[in-house]
Amino acid sequence: MNEKQNVTKNKVGRPFVRFGSLKTPIGPIFVAISKSGLFDVAFGITDQVRYVARLGTRVARATPDRRAVSGALDQLDNYFSGNLTRFSIPVDLRVSTDFTYRVLLAANQIPFGQTISYGETARLVGSPGASRAVGGALGRNPLPIVIPCHRVIATDGSIGGFTGGLAIKKALLRLEGHQV
Repeated sequence: MNEKQNVTKNKVGRPFVRFGSLKTPIGPIFVAISKSGLFDVAFGITDQVRYVARLGTRVARATPDRRAVSGALDQLDNYFSGNLTRFSIPVDLRVSTDFTYRVLLAANQIPFGQTISYGETARLVGSPGASRAVGGALGRNPLPIVIPCHRVIATDGSIGGFTGGLAIKKALLRLEGHQV
């Protein structure tokens, strides 16, 4: 991640999380925090019941607690207001493979306002030719926006895919100064 961002990589265990939401220009965003750091970021969900269902078996328990997640929500609010270009929230990555972890670390190094291709990301993680696998790993990013997978685009300059939908990816890229 970066020098101001603690990363805890966990492969096992289901944490207890606290969560809250924020209204943003791309719609509501829900976030969950474990004792190790930011655990989940989700958009396209409109209420707490659906968010807890989305977390499903990934957590032992989810409790609404806006105060507990206020630091993450404040940073996201500042990002959408144009006042933050790099997150410093500690994160708790519980990913299934080392490849996904390496891809997410590479995505997190892409500076605000810049993009790189899926192929370039594959080369950065030591797997040239694995651009489709990079796309799959980015699609499993539990912390979109904070780990900026939206900054990875196709080699030809098209925006590629995005689990949150292309409209949201375009909005995030426009927020960072890209013409899409």
